[in-house]
Amino acid sequence: MPEALPNGVKLPQKGVEIMKCQLRTKVGAGLLSLALLIPLNGCQQAEQTTQHAVPPSENIGLQSSWTSSADGKGFYFYDKYTVLSYCDPAAQTQVPVCENIDCKHRDNSCTARLVDTPSLLASYGGDLYVASTEEKNHAVLWKIDLESLQLTQVCDLAPELRRDTYYFSEGIMAHGYAYLNLTRQLAWQGNTVDAPVLVQVNLEDGTTQTLFDGVPFLFLGAGEDRVLVAVDTYDVPPLSQEEYLQQEPNGNYYAYLNTYLSQHDSGISEIRAYTPDMTDYQLVTQGTPWYSSMPSLTRYGDTILYAIDHVLYCYDLASGESRTVVEDETLLDYFMVDGQIVYTLGKSTSSARTYYTPLVGGSVHEMALDEKGRSISFQPQRESQDYLYGLYTSPYGPQDGLLSKEDYFAGRHENVVPCSETEGN
Repeated sequence: MPEALPNGVKLPQKGVEIMKCQLRTKVGAGLLSLALLIPLNGCQQAEQTTQHAVPPSENIGLQSSWTSSADGKGFYFYDKYTVLSYCDPAAQTQVPVCENIDCKHRDNSCTARLVDTPSLLASYGGDLYVASTEEKNHAVLWKIDLESLQLTQVCDLAPELRRDTYYFSEGIMAHGYAYLNLTRQLAWQGNTVDAPVLVQVNLEDGTTQTLFDGVPFLFLGAGEDRVLVAVDTYDVPPLSQEEYLQQEPNGNYYAYLNTYLSQHDSGISEIRAYTPDMTDYQLVTQGTPWYSSMPSLTRYGDTILYAIDHVLYCYDLASGESRTVVEDETLLDYFMVDGQIVYTLGKSTSSARTYYTPLVGGSVHEMALDEKGRSISFQPQRESQDYLYGLYTSPYGPQDGLLSKEDYFAGRHENVVPCSETEGN
């Protein structure tokens, strides 16, 4: 067991409890990537390397309850008691970041219980950021200093009316900003109206700017000079809020948008590269979108993956250049991990094949089979330098576990370590 956590987080000298990983990600089996659930008959094991990529430091997903540590060696996570802990995948241990000796980590006396209702977590710039719901309807972003365990509020997004509510969906941390994807739930005539909202937060001073409000979008990533967003288009553009309220002074603009957009969706999305202030954009491409089953893994630093009309593209946020990775009408799924682009092709699950190729370009390899020559059943969710945290199929349904990158690409998925079986039970 390590004597200290990364970034100067100190453990008590004695009485440290190695906690069992209690987290159970509530995800149905259908959310596991098709690329990892389908038979891969005839795959050839590719040559492997022991040199694995350090997780990128930009376009970090703010999501779920796990995130890689700043040094890339392990993971931070929240357990079911909302206790912040550190996971050392090599040692297969999980340690609460609590300074109290003999603490049971079950109530607010535990110094690792920093936020009562954490929902999203990300490691960025040497600090941890956690999103939570406060006062039942506020969306709050916090920063955790890992050395002092000091909690600082970055921003508090409060609805205009108390009966309305903000919910976090996910977020991205990039180049000094947090891009928060929220749902604003509005009470209206005895029902609720959901409105998607994208808010940009300056991590230095906490100032906020609303980038999208009410119109469906998919935020793809942000560089220093451009912001990439997929935006739905419509056969006839909807009224602006000002135009609508001129016609319906007592109406609800977001209820109007929900109905209108569902009736006039053209089925075509535009990939737009906006300027950082969102005042202008260049059209990158347009067509029928094909979204990954794991959108959080379509960003790797300032490289973004997206698919339009069954063409998989790799976009460089720094240069603004896009290149084709593969063009195939049987494209089923895609994501990035360990500096590799991983994609699945096939007209059916029985004939599909999964491939990977270096992000920087190079040879294409077919993914190796597991020990029984069947489907590859581990879906990465987060990565450290040498290990993956993710979901795998078991007789009991999807479970969360840890797997080395070496084993993942070699098809040795029987070596997955369930989080419920780590040391210290």
